[in-house]
Amino acid sequence: HNVDALARRHRVYVPDVVGFGKTDKPDTEYTAALFSTFISDFMRALNIEQPTLIGNSLGGGIALQGGSLTLSTSLVSSNRAVFQTVGPIRGGGIHCTDGGRIELLASSRILANSAGGGSGGGLHLEKSCELHVSSNTFDLPSEIDNNRAELGGGVFARNSKLVLRGDFHTPVRVRRNLAEAESGGTATGGG
Repeated sequence: HNVDALARRHRVYVPDVVGFGKTDKPDTEYTAALFSTFISDFMRALNIEQPTLIGNSLGGGIALQGGSLTLSTSLVSSNRAVFQTVGPIRGGGIHCTDGGRIELLASSRILANSAGGGSGGGLHLEKSCELHVSSNTFDLPSEIDNNRAELGGGVFARNSKLVLRGDFHTPVRVRRNLAEAESGGTATGGG
């Protein structure tokens, strides 16, 4: 466990998602949308605005379904998607589907995440999601760096919109991502 080491320098919250650990176990379908809503409600209730999100196994990916996530000066790091209840493994760092919107602003980093054997090591976008990543001169660059997957090591986007905005002095960096099959940095496509 890294909680004690992280807690020496940071405020650390370790919630169990609904249905796991010491949380309630309602008789409902446990979906990515349910988990996403639970974590979003948790952060909203505690007024957490600039989180650094770290997860393990199922918690390794943040699943967004028709929702939105804005991260500013934030880090999503060292997450690993290793199990999906339906279909292939997707989105080691962040998984967005069904029209969700993600904004990474001002020095945000998607770093060292993995979707082993699946797609979108850093981010997986599908079904009309939007990802907007920006950097400006006054900040450190936003980065999608050192992520790994079978397809789309950094970002996998299908039927989705990906916008990267930097300037001459502070670019958005997509680098050092690895895909075992193809498209180390980004993989995009329709259908």
